[in-house]
Amino acid sequence: MEMRILFSVLSLLFCSLFMTAFTARSVANRVAEGRWQGIFTPSEVQLQLSIPGEKGMITRTMKLSHEVLEGLDEAALDNGNVEVEFEWTREVGMLLFSGTVTGGKGTGTFTAFPDEGYLASMNDLGYADLSDREVLLLVALNVQHTFVEDVQAAGYTDLAVDHLARLRVFDIEPALLAELRDLGYPTLNPKQFLSLSNLDPQFIRALRESGFEEPSLDQVGAMGFWGLSDAFIRDLSGYGYTHLDPSEIIKLHRHAVPLDYLGALSDAGYIDFTADELIALNNFKVDPALVKVLHEAGYENMSKKELIRIQMHGLDAGTVVDLLQKQPSQND
Repeated sequence: MEMRILFSVLSLLFCSLFMTAFTARSVANRVAEGRWQGIFTPSEVQLQLSIPGEKGMITRTMKLSHEVLEGLDEAALDNGNVEVEFEWTREVGMLLFSGTVTGGKGTGTFTAFPDEGYLASMNDLGYADLSDREVLLLVALNVQHTFVEDVQAAGYTDLAVDHLARLRVFDIEPALLAELRDLGYPTLNPKQFLSLSNLDPQFIRALRESGFEEPSLDQVGAMGFWGLSDAFIRDLSGYGYTHLDPSEIIKLHRHAVPLDYLGALSDAGYIDFTADELIALNNFKVDPALVKVLHEAGYENMSKKELIRIQMHGLDAGTVVDLLQKQPSQND
């Protein structure tokens, strides 16, 4: 009887140990890892973090002081090939790095240990049951719960974790999203977030105040990507080019047509050209002074091709006017 009891106890103990080991190993297998590369100098550490995203790796590069990386032995970094392990702790949690450093350059892996209070706050904001990969992403990019609160207040209440990460990677602040909402763009497609990294909402106001056509969301993103300024918009309006639509304005900016050239053409009386025509006139260096003389002589409807042909033949304005005046009229 005692032997049976002892055997049962040992069996239960074995099963318990087996299940504990299996569970621990399963949890360990689920821990997401990121990759890091670093350049270590006496004054700073430049870290590049590569974190698994839903559709590929998400990369973030930053410069840090040695002081924020706990456990980093600066003296040992000069001793050739060195195994390293160090920590970086912030409000959202801690990142544990391990790897090797050789000649001031290092590489390795890192894992995340989130702050329990942070996870509770994210749960309250609707981000419950986060996967290990999502936790790694949030901690690595320092997506604070206050940042998420402000994003939701701007109208983005159901962004996926990877989209929150995209905002962080592109340095897009919730204040910008709120300002765009107030300008009539309540929600943007997350794919457009990259275009907002250089966006100044002031140029949207400038478009409206200057009489241009209202841009679409995609055009807003493209304008931001190409770095259009409100000064550029206001100058175009001042020169009379309000007939150009947003896509044409982007095209002029991309092809670097000088504003003073557009102004000179406007002074010459020619403002009805399309963006493609203005680009061609600039590329062929059609002289606005020539255009102005022709306009003042009554030749106000010359086409882009005619102006380019005159410029290419090297004819001065007086000669062109004489030749045109000698042509028989259609009534003769």
